[in-house]
Amino acid sequence: MEKLEYLARTLSRTSRKDYENYVVNAVWNRLDDSEVQPVSQKLVAIDPRSRYFIDLYFPQLNMGIECNEPYHATRSEQDAGRTITIFDVLHQVQPNSGYQQLDIDVFVRGHTGNVQWAPLEAVDNAIDDVVGKLRARIETLRQSGGFSPWVIEPDDPFAYFQNRDEISMADDIGFANIATVCNSILGSSYSLESRGPRKSCFVPSSLRSIYGSEYLVWFPKKAVAGHAVSRGWNNMLSDDGLSLDEYNEDWNAIDSATGQKRVVFIQAVDPVTRVRAYRFAGVFLRDGVSEIGGVPRKHYRRISDKFTVVHG
Repeated sequence: MEKLEYLARTLSRTSRKDYENYVVNAVWNRLDDSEVQPVSQKLVAIDPRSRYFIDLYFPQLNMGIECNEPYHATRSEQDAGRTITIFDVLHQVQPNSGYQQLDIDVFVRGHTGNVQWAPLEAVDNAIDDVVGKLRARIETLRQSGGFSPWVIEPDDPFAYFQNRDEISMADDIGFANIATVCNSILGSSYSLESRGPRKSCFVPSSLRSIYGSEYLVWFPKKAVAGHAVSRGWNNMLSDDGLSLDEYNEDWNAIDSATGQKRVVFIQAVDPVTRVRAYRFAGVFLRDGVSEIGGVPRKHYRRISDKFTVVHG
C-alpha cells in the first residue's frame, strides 16, 4: 500500500461525522508533512479501566487531536457500544506513556449556558493553534535526533527483520501465516506453500536450540460469540492487552503450573488496509490460574513487548 492510498483510507474513516471530518482533514492538510503518519480512531487508555477512541493520532509524536462537538456525552459513553477489536487492543496508547491530547471545540456556550456551533473563524484559529504545537514537537524531535520518518509497512517481513535484532509491538508488522512468522523472526525454514506447522502452540527447532523449552510460540485463536473456534479452546485477551486467559470447554481440570513463557502472535484485521494478519502481541508468562464465572482458566500476563530475533 502506498502512502496516498493509506491517507485516503484513514482520513475517510470519519466521513460520516461532518464536523469531525472537517477538523481531522484540516489538521492534516495544514500540517503538510509527508514524514508524519496520521492514524484515525486510535484507542487510548487513560487508565487500566478507562479507554476511548481519539479522532486523530500521530504515533511518532504521541499526540492526539479530539474534536469536541456540542451535546457530546463523555468519551467513554460515546464509545460504550463500540466493539474494541484485537487490532485496537494491540495498538492502543497505554497509560503513563507520555501521551498528550489537544482538543478542538467546534461549539461555544452562551451566557445562559446554551450551546451552539462555533463560527468558522474560531474553529480555524483553534486548528492553526494545534498545528503549531504539532510542528513544534516535530522540530524538537528532529533537532534531538529522535524523529523517525514515516515509512509504509513492508510487504516482506523476512527482509524487514533480516538486519534487526528484535521484534517489537511498535513495529506494527503483519505476517500472512505461521510459516512467515517463524521464517522471519525465529530462523525457521518452513514451506510457505504449506503455511507452516498446523499446531497453534509449539517450539520451533531453531528456538529450541537456543532456549531449550523456555519459550513456546503461541498463535491463540480468539473465541467468537463466546464459543471456541479451535478444539474446544477459548482464548481471551484483556482489553488492555496485558493478560491472556485460556481454557477448554471439554474439561475443567486446569493445572496450576507457573513459569511457562509464550511468544504470542494473534490474528487481527487492519481497519485501514483491511488485511487479516498475525501480529506480535508480546511475551507472556504463565502465572497461575484465574477463575471467571466459576470456570478455571490458565492465566498469562505480558512481561515484554519485545523479543529477540533469531537469524537462521
